[in-house]
Amino acid sequence: MYAVMKKRSLIVVFLFSCRLLFSDKFDEIRAILIEQDEFYTKYKEPITFLQRVNMGIPGGDNWLAEWDNKRCVIYSIDGDKIILKNYLFDNKNPNEIKDMNKTIDCDIMSGIPGKRIGMGSSVIGDYNNDGLDEIFYYGFVPYFYLGISGYDSGINDLVRYCNIPFWIIDFENGPTPVEFMNYQGIDGFRVCYPIIATTVHPPKHDAGGLSWYFYAWDEGSRRFVELAEIGEDIDYSMFTKAEEDVPDESVQELPVLEEQPPEPETPASREPAQAGLIMKFICLIIIPLMVVSC
Repeated sequence: MYAVMKKRSLIVVFLFSCRLLFSDKFDEIRAILIEQDEFYTKYKEPITFLQRVNMGIPGGDNWLAEWDNKRCVIYSIDGDKIILKNYLFDNKNPNEIKDMNKTIDCDIMSGIPGKRIGMGSSVIGDYNNDGLDEIFYYGFVPYFYLGISGYDSGINDLVRYCNIPFWIIDFENGPTPVEFMNYQGIDGFRVCYPIIATTVHPPKHDAGGLSWYFYAWDEGSRRFVELAEIGEDIDYSMFTKAEEDVPDESVQELPVLEEQPPEPETPASREPAQAGLIMKFICLIIIPLMVVSC
């Protein structure tokens, strides 16, 4: 009984300590971005979403930040230096998009697995099963389209793996225009778009000028390519469902700063913070583990 209680105590201490240490790391990265990025130094935009990602970008830890509920930027950060910065896109809330005076009232994000970036139209996930993160996103100008972007080590740059038009059958009731699935043993996604948009082959399933197409990852071209047009004969039980947007210790959705933003942290002021982090590690993990193990 005592051994079980001791094990539980160790687990509680470890999880609580990791939570605090993660919080310190987010504060450190946030301070670096506020100090060095012009989105804050010049435009005073707040960071509204911050997450560490694994996109395989060399040079440092990979982070994704959303500024002012709009702009998504990928960083590679080594120590207190921004090694790489790459602007991705504006992360627009799909429910604020209007087309022909109609608002998108259905949830077009529900079929996308991964971690949604704030309340916008983009999601972080591994969509080609390579063990690295990519970014799925909807775009709405000059037409409705979806894209998936990731880092290509072969050319040492972020690339777009697809650019596919889509359409929403019913702006109020859906269904969602994109759903990730396993179709005939192949992982990929289906997308609904106007028949006029396809140049591969004539459609077989005309649903009021719309049809559904299945896309999958092609390693040879390193792109998502169209494999087939699919219709009512599809086995819907094979569709995967989007993961629930649950709290994650590696994610921080931050409140918008208003009248009094924090002072930018200087390298000199960061040294005591790093020393404090080490002391906190000793106090929160090492010492309790020694006490519990006695």
